[in-house]
Amino acid sequence: MKKTFKARIAVSLLALAAMAFPAAAQVAVVNAAGFQANAPVAPGSIASAFGTFTGATTAPAASTPLPTTLGGAQLSVDGAAAPLFFVSAGQINFQTPSSLTPGRHTVTVSVSGSQVATGFLDVSEAFPGLFILDPADVNAPAAALNQDYSVNGPSNPAAKGSVVQLYATGQGPVEAPVADGELAPSDSLSPATLATAVYFAGIEGQVQFSGLAPGFVGVWQINAFVPANSVSGKVPVFVKLDNGLTSNHVSIWVQ
Repeated sequence: MKKTFKARIAVSLLALAAMAFPAAAQVAVVNAAGFQANAPVAPGSIASAFGTFTGATTAPAASTPLPTTLGGAQLSVDGAAAPLFFVSAGQINFQTPSSLTPGRHTVTVSVSGSQVATGFLDVSEAFPGLFILDPADVNAPAAALNQDYSVNGPSNPAAKGSVVQLYATGQGPVEAPVADGELAPSDSLSPATLATAVYFAGIEGQVQFSGLAPGFVGVWQINAFVPANSVSGKVPVFVKLDNGLTSNHVSIWVQ
């Protein structure tokens, strides 16, 4: 994967504070890719917590394993500190602990050792969310690579019948689990156990791989063939798991 694309994915995890969040408890938690309101998140996935975290300083994680204290803040789920990607006074991006079971869990945010906010986190076995390369773009461009590893976009569409790599989070259980906060290895794959379907403008594309993205924490990679009979131009894409849950819609561009 090109370093520039990996950096852009990382930025998308750090710069989502402008997104609207549901008014619920002091802490509102959503899938960090799909941002579906009033929806659960999956164990091991990347989530965003919104609220007022007075005293926290803006800070991205600088290394892995991810820290559990960042910018003076700590986010805990049922008392266990979660790995942190990014912290600010209004948003915390974190990895949902992989040990969580389906149901409702308590979220607590502390700054400099003092509790500043609490809320709840609803967990499902899996809940898919596709990353958007630029959340401010109304076209919702997918974080996607073409078969030649170039970034998909209006000026660089994918060929029909070729493979695109989509980046997401919330795939659920995997065959070879990775410790929380750690990078998925590059020398071995960790496939998802739930079957994954990808739809291009309503046409299902064959999935070549679905599992943890090597070199990332909590990121799900889906390699799928663009259907030979796909429409051209901007094509809406979504993912559906065999538990019946569907992701947000994003766009790729096809020749």
